[in-house]
Amino acid sequence: MEEALRLHEFFIEGGNPDVSQVVLHITEPSTRDEQAKGIFFVLFEIEGGTPDYSEELDRAVEEVKRAYYESTSTSEAALEQALDNINKQSLHLTRPYAKLHSIVGVLVHNTIIFAFHGTPFITLYYKNREGRYLELDLVQQNATDSQAT
Repeated sequence: MEEALRLHEFFIEGGNPDVSQVVLHITEPSTRDEQAKGIFFVLFEIEGGTPDYSEELDRAVEEVKRAYYESTSTSEAALEQALDNINKQSLHLTRPYAKLHSIVGVLVHNTIIFAFHGTPFITLYYKNREGRYLELDLVQQNATDSQAT
């Protein structure tokens, strides 16, 4: 049996601490059904936002998390459905004065399922089967995968 993904360290830094706010939200599943769906996480950086805007984003995160864990679909489909729903409901979250860079995803066993908005810089360092540590730019990898299909 393949070992589940283990997160050893998580580094978060905004592009410009004077004008940006970084928020990390990780949900540790508590019920058996939630555990089967994995660990839900959101990371976003707001450049030029306001406290009210941050609160609106927090409410959107809570709605996506609720919809994800309540869905009876597979993890990937549940996350996609939850994001589709919040995108339809939250067009008002775009602001001309604020830039939003975000990643929303789940860690399910040894798999990362995620979607991103804006231009986040997301690097995964992992140990391969030979014991060597490798680096993977997840945004670039996603762009490459999307162009191939």
